Amino acid sequence: MESLNIEATADTPAIDFRAEDGRLSVAGKSYPQNVFQFYKPISDWLNQFLQSSQVPAELHLSYIALNSSTTKVIFDWLDSLEQAQEENPERGVKVVWHYPPERSALLQAGEDFREAFEELSFELVPDLK
Repeated sequence: MESLNIEATADTPAIDFRAEDGRLSVAGKSYPQNVFQFYKPISDWLNQFLQSSQVPAELHLSYIALNSSTTKVIFDWLDSLEQAQEENPERGVKVVWHYPPERSALLQAGEDFREAFEELSFELVPDLK
């Protein structure tokens, strides 16, 4: 399976999904004009990866800003990751939510996701860049 790399724009995050080692990274702002059009190929890639590979998956989310439609996409991703974890507990699925310390709303979003997906290993990490 090919890796997926998409460069960041002023309104969309950088995507770096590496199939060979299961490291999946999203970083930047997420305000695309059409959220579902932008994220559909990314979601499709993630679902294919989860079905076709057994390597551990580690999703790093480093948003500096996001809209409510993006949170729906993230919820769907976490749901897929949780299902993959439940189907194969030995696989290892981890989510790392990076947040700017000055953005309490992003910390709160990470905490909300962690509560909603208790079966996932979910880490909240202040991004001290």
